[in-house]
Amino acid sequence: MPTSRDPSVPRRRRRKLGWRRRIGWPTIVVGALLALYGFVGATTGAISLPFDRHHVMSEIAGLVLVVAGVRWATWTP
Repeated sequence: MPTSRDPSVPRRRRRKLGWRRRIGWPTIVVGALLALYGFVGATTGAISLPFDRHHVMSEIAGLVLVVAGVRWATWTP
């Protein structure tokens, strides 16, 4: 009475959501908001951070967070 399964039938696996996926999606949102904040600030000329008058660092940091978040959220082992 072997209980082996048919190898032609694909096995359904439930993938565990790792820390990367749980952190990845919020990182994308925060990065997109930061990049949008930097773009709007650079367009309007509004200064809210005294060390980032031209909003370049806000845009770069936001885009880096978006790229890192996409990599983390869609990473498959």
